[in-house]
Amino acid sequence: MFEISTVSTKDQFLEQAKAARLERALERKREQATIVIQAYTRSYFARKKLQHDTRKEFDETILEFTEVNKLPPSIDMYKVIRRLMFIVGEDSSDKERFEKICRYIIASIDTDSLKLSSLTNHVLQQNDCKEDHPSIKMVQSQSSCFQDQEFDILDPIFTILVVKGMK
Repeated sequence: MFEISTVSTKDQFLEQAKAARLERALERKREQATIVIQAYTRSYFARKKLQHDTRKEFDETILEFTEVNKLPPSIDMYKVIRRLMFIVGEDSSDKERFEKICRYIIASIDTDSLKLSSLTNHVLQQNDCKEDHPSIKMVQSQSSCFQDQEFDILDPIFTILVVKGMK
């Protein structure tokens, strides 16, 4: 009689241990699922904040641009436009922003100022040189030679927009 109660107590103990292990395993799975959900939620909000901040920075930079005399420096615009190109097409107002980019590039082509010219900025970026570099002086003196190449600068912008569905 003593052996029967020992066996049943042992079986109960083993079942309780098994149930406790299963409960701990389920708790770990729930914790992992919670962590994954939180990570996705945080990354979503981080992306939205980055998109908002990038659009706001672009709008503030381009707000100053109303005429050729008030063009923002091309290096500043290059940085802002480059960041904006990663998110363009995801917002309905991005078409307006793209129009402003095109207007800026066209206006900067016509300017004589090296700091405002998008063509000068392109040469600076390609050659990793400073504004007093001979390449820049050549651009200034022979800018008509580069007018056909200016459209090569726009190709990546148009490619990104077409890929993202802004036709």
